[in-house]
Amino acid sequence: MRVGIDIDGTVTQTFELWEELVPAFDRKYLNSESATVAPEMVREWYAAHQKVLRRLYQPYPGTIAILHLLDNPRFITGRNTQHEVCPATVLWLHRHGLSHISLTHTTDKVFAGRDVDVFIEDNPDHAQALAHAGKPVLLKDQPYNQDVEHENIIRFTHWLEVPRLLKKLQKQ
Repeated sequence: MRVGIDIDGTVTQTFELWEELVPAFDRKYLNSESATVAPEMVREWYAAHQKVLRRLYQPYPGTIAILHLLDNPRFITGRNTQHEVCPATVLWLHRHGLSHISLTHTTDKVFAGRDVDVFIEDNPDHAQALAHAGKPVLLKDQPYNQDVEHENIIRFTHWLEVPRLLKKLQKQ
């Protein structure tokens, strides 16, 4: 089974680090009008610090071991390739023993993932688009994606659940 995998907020504890560094940041209000920090301020802060942040992100517990178990994983990330993000991503993957997994940077995950069987994602917009395109999506449960529902979306909270969910999808 070919698996497309997002990185930020799915593999990495991205927003947990943000919350640690910027106490006013509350990820459940990400892209919300009731945000405690204006979305523009978050984007500006992130753009100024993303190179350093990407080096500090830690994987969710169990993630690395599970990724090594997958037959044909492929990282498909919305990370842009500017501001040295691509080299920082490659360095992070190497540091965590994941440099053997192919990496695609794109804003169109539906197109980039046309050759994968299932996606592992956290972003509500990407998950909805993929599900509407007929792709099964394992959605990493996050405070900001609680409203996402679709028959092709299966939620998970811990990476240790992923192998069982993939086997279930493979049998369908």
